[in-house]
Amino acid sequence: MIKNIKKHMRRSKIILLSALILTGIIPSAITPANVYAVDCTDNSNFNSQNEVLFFSCETAAIPCSTGSSSLASAAPTSLTGASNAEKVWNYFTARGLSPVAAAGAMGNIEQESSFDPWAGEAGNNSIDKGLTGVGFGLIQWTNTGGNSQGRRYGVMNYLETNGVSLDSTNASQNDQALLYELNWLWDGEYSSATWQEKVNSETSVSGDTSIGNGVEENTGNGSALLFHALVERSADDAAQKQERIDSAQSFLDTFGGGAMDCSMGEGGLTYDQAVQFMQRYGENVNGYSARISGNYWGYCNGGGSNCVTFSRFFNAAFTDMKLGSTMGDGKEVVNNLRARGNQTGSEPRVFSTFSGWNAGYGHTGIILGIHDGKVIVGHASCQNKGIGKGNGTGQNSGSGWALEGDLGTRSPYLGYNPTGFAYPTSVNTAAIMEFINKGYVE
Repeated sequence: MIKNIKKHMRRSKIILLSALILTGIIPSAITPANVYAVDCTDNSNFNSQNEVLFFSCETAAIPCSTGSSSLASAAPTSLTGASNAEKVWNYFTARGLSPVAAAGAMGNIEQESSFDPWAGEAGNNSIDKGLTGVGFGLIQWTNTGGNSQGRRYGVMNYLETNGVSLDSTNASQNDQALLYELNWLWDGEYSSATWQEKVNSETSVSGDTSIGNGVEENTGNGSALLFHALVERSADDAAQKQERIDSAQSFLDTFGGGAMDCSMGEGGLTYDQAVQFMQRYGENVNGYSARISGNYWGYCNGGGSNCVTFSRFFNAAFTDMKLGSTMGDGKEVVNNLRARGNQTGSEPRVFSTFSGWNAGYGHTGIILGIHDGKVIVGHASCQNKGIGKGNGTGQNSGSGWALEGDLGTRSPYLGYNPTGFAYPTSVNTAAIMEFINKGYVE
């Protein structure tokens, strides 16, 4: 729906396709949609006076950096997970890769080695570091061009330097070999986060397999193919590259929920993920929700039930939104974020903060997901008065809860008509997934 709306928008005058006008304080009282023409230079006044739900003079989605903004997390000292694939996923996301980026890298690793740190190309299990033309390890590092001290030599020498004997028959070395090969891929072979930053900017695992294997032409072509161009550098044909994409999507489905698209217009959390996210918020595992919220956690009889508390928590924990010492009442949050230099508008986008007003203090919350014309919104309210985890599905069912409904209605917004949205430029979705899984972020 958002994409169709954007298609017809222009930077001068546009026809507003859907304007919902609040006519009373009863949430269900909605007048029929009206059509307006408006100049983009006047949109702020127009929106505030008419409480427009969907309006944007923007023609492009906001870029979203889906992982850690710095990718500077220290290497873990051990691996966690039930399988080598899960261990690699946990390693990548812990170091700041987004789910999309991690899955793209793993689709390639699956193709190269099936996550066996001792894998030798075409079954050649030689431990000769100087062997040329034969790949070794997770990504099949190879000494090419007759250079006996190339990529294969580099990773195998790194293993030995860190106490891993080059013995593929010693099963007890699996985790140690896996960890140091991941460290070499991340910190050793490259002097800076060259592939990580680029792959982390991708918003999908899929891409066009018909184009060449160059880095420039694969930038923006999905995480699987960009990782392939930056790191693997193979001569795969289109069918083989599609296998890498299919594997990447499988890992995204298995470990990342399959829906963590960082596109600001469509994607985000599924409803089930949003419900668990809101339960974790109210559960306050290890005091994490309260610590991130600061003194806001004590508002409204404690427990984080205040809607402003939740909006502050989400942005402080997972986005780069500029937050001041005060957020204002629910109806004032977006205006206050705008005053601090954050980008704002009147179009709901994934992971944006909204403000709405019927009467009194108004309301604020977070757009946790948008899928197929449905919007999923995270809420907290003083009426809940800090009642803990709950079931996360409705008011009075927990300190926080998620509502899902049609994009063009007020029901998912707790009956409020949103008057504005504030947009982050960077969202750490890896941290969001960690929070869903554990209730806190390390």
